[in-house]
Amino acid sequence: MIVSTSTGISTTTSASGFYSFAVAAGTYDLTARLEPEYYMNNSVTVTTVSGAVMVQDIELIVKPTGNITGNVTTA
Repeated sequence: MIVSTSTGISTTTSASGFYSFAVAAGTYDLTARLEPEYYMNNSVTVTTVSGAVMVQDIELIVKPTGNITGNVTTA
């Protein structure tokens, strides 16, 4: 899964979904994406302050799935 900031910084999460950024104090939009299984644009806004560790979880929404079956025959 990729997590990126509105300033263009991005990172790949661990297998358990953990991510970390070292950023200056400010407000950032975080976007998580894992395609094609999940919808894109799952974003949250987080404001950081100097010297603090901010924890921000991001929830991904799974795309519904289905099956297509059939037979191919000759005429």
